[in-house]
Amino acid sequence: MTVTAAELSADVRDRYWDALCRGDRTAAVAAALGELERGVPAIQIFDELVRPAQLEVGRQWATNSWGVAREHVATSISEDVVAALGARTVSGPARGRIVVTCVEGEWHALPARILSESLRLSGWDVSYLGASVPAPHLVSYLHDLGPDLVALSCSVSTSLQRARRMIEAARGAGVPVLAGGRGFGPDGRWALALGANGWAPDPTAALALIESDSWPAFTDPAPPLEHPDDAHVRLRAAHADLVDATMAELARRFPPMAAYGAEQRARTVEDIGYILDFLTAALFLDDVELFTDFVGWLAEILTARGVPAAAVQLGLDALDAVLDAVLDTATDRPSDAATAPAATAADWSRTRSFLACGKERVTPLTAQ
Repeated sequence: MTVTAAELSADVRDRYWDALCRGDRTAAVAAALGELERGVPAIQIFDELVRPAQLEVGRQWATNSWGVAREHVATSISEDVVAALGARTVSGPARGRIVVTCVEGEWHALPARILSESLRLSGWDVSYLGASVPAPHLVSYLHDLGPDLVALSCSVSTSLQRARRMIEAARGAGVPVLAGGRGFGPDGRWALALGANGWAPDPTAALALIESDSWPAFTDPAPPLEHPDDAHVRLRAAHADLVDATMAELARRFPPMAAYGAEQRARTVEDIGYILDFLTAALFLDDVELFTDFVGWLAEILTARGVPAAAVQLGLDALDAVLDAVLDTATDRPSDAATAPAATAADWSRTRSFLACGKERVTPLTAQ
C-alpha cells in the first residue's frame, strides 16, 4: 500500500509533548490519531513525533527534571499511542515473518514496539515478543515458527553478553539477525562485533536494510568471539564480593559515608554495581570506549542530582584498590579452582588500563 507523505501539523509536537508532561493519555492519542486522519503515515508519526518525544523524556530524567514515576507514565502513554496508530492502520499482504524481541535483561521495550509496528505496517508478519526474552525461549520459538529474521533491541550495553547468546542462538538456527538500539553503540559497532548480520539506527533504516539485495535469506553460525583474557568472566563471578569490598574501601577513604542512610547506601551500591557491569561488558568486547562513555554519563547524571563527579573517581579508585585481593580470594575458593587458573598481576593489566581510562574521563568533570 503506497501512502503519500504529508507534513506533521505545525503545533502537533507541542501538543503531544504537553500531553506527555501532563500525563494526559487521551490528549496524546488524539494528537497522534489526528495526524493519521490528515494522511500522515503511521511510520512517519513514529519517526517524527513519538521517537523524538521519547528521547526528550529520557533527557528530562537524565537532568533530574523528572522522576522515574513521571518518566514511566510518559513512556506508557507513548506505548498506547503506538498501539492506537497500529490498530487504525491496515497492512498489506505478508512479505515474510519477523520476530522482534528485546535482549534478555532489557526492559526498555518501546523501541522494539515501534519497530514491530513499523515492520507490520510495511507488510511483514511480525511476532513481537516484548521485553527481556531469555535465549533458550527464543531458540524454542524460532524452531517452532521458522522466521525469516530476528530483530534484537538493546538500549543498555550491560546486556551485550546476553545479546551475544541470542545472536548465537538465532544464527545457529540459520536465522539472520538485525540489531538496533543505543546499547549496541552509536554506530552499531558492538552489534557487528557480536555477530549480528546488520544494524540499523531506526525503523526506516531497518526496513531499507532488510529489503535490500544485500540482506541474507539464510545465515551461517556466528563467528567465534575472541577475548584477550578471561577478565570479564572473573569480574562477573566476583561481582557481589567486589561490590562489598569496594563499599568498604569507600567507607575507609571517605569517612562521611558513615552517616549515610539506608537509601543513600543502596544508591551507592547500585552505582558501584553499574560501574562493574559496564567494565565487564567493555572487557567482554575489548572496547574501552564502552566503559569511558558510561563513566562520563554517570558523572553527569550524578552531578544533576547534587553528587559531585569526584564521587565517581573515588569509586573507581576504591575498585582499583580492592581488585587483586578480591579476585585472588575468589580464585582460591575450592569451587572455583577447577575452572579458574591462578590470577597474576598480568591478568589484570587490561582491566586496570580500562579503569585508568575511566578515571581520565572523569578528571575534567571534577574541576567543573
